[in-house]
Amino acid sequence: MFENLILNKHNKNMLKIAKFHRFKSLIFVGKDNIGKTTIADVLSKKYIPEILWNRNIIKIVPNNQVFEISQISELVDKIKFPPLKLSDNSGFEYFVVIEHCEYLKSNCADVLLKVLEESPYPTTWILITNNLQALPSTVRSRCIVCEFTPLSDDKVKEVFEQQDFDLPPDVYEFIVKWISGRVGVVFQMTKDAQMLIRLQRIMRICKIIENFKIDQLYKVTNMFDEKNIKQDLEDVMFYFAQYHRNINLVLLIQKYYKYIVAGVNVSLCLDMLMVEVFRFYKSI
Repeated sequence: MFENLILNKHNKNMLKIAKFHRFKSLIFVGKDNIGKTTIADVLSKKYIPEILWNRNIIKIVPNNQVFEISQISELVDKIKFPPLKLSDNSGFEYFVVIEHCEYLKSNCADVLLKVLEESPYPTTWILITNNLQALPSTVRSRCIVCEFTPLSDDKVKEVFEQQDFDLPPDVYEFIVKWISGRVGVVFQMTKDAQMLIRLQRIMRICKIIENFKIDQLYKVTNMFDEKNIKQDLEDVMFYFAQYHRNINLVLLIQKYYKYIVAGVNVSLCLDMLMVEVFRFYKSI
């Protein structure tokens, strides 16, 4: 079942154990975009026949980072009725996937606990989060925790090879490094062509700063997209934090990021940032 999935050995073994024991309440925890939702989808569609997917697989997500009590109550009411099944009795089970369950407040958790402990019909629960400690302890104590770790660069390359990307070698290598094991980013790129264009622009910015090309440094301010300046700066900070471990440079970029968030003129902030980057490299 998991042989064709591109997973780290730890994650693959963990899921084999979960499959063997058929644990009914699981928490998938790990950073964003490392495959938690994808694996939940694979698991649910493995056990539920395709013709029953729309009825027996239930997915809920928060509204603006908040779960409404009505969402949980509606879920509980739905699983009071038996799941559909085929003539051979296959598929007689619910798969409930709750994404970003760290946003479950105590009132929602209290309602959910009743069915987590004793569902009226066969039900597998998969709760997905990037912050395990944010979940109510009562929910954590009733689930098996499956921790997902980022894929290695080699594994990310395997995922890339399955997609229809035609990238220059330098862009390919940069994006693999920038992804940093967050394999879900690859699938986002297949759906959003502009994301690939943006990352190629981020690569050019990072390379100029990284290699400290003084004659090109002044061009960097014009390479940022002012309409999406916050995202651009976050991506640049992420790259230098992950691969250079240079906290001083990251803090420098972060300082002007905060100025921009506070409403200071974007062009002025970018010009001053490049001046400080110049001073930073000259001082080391």
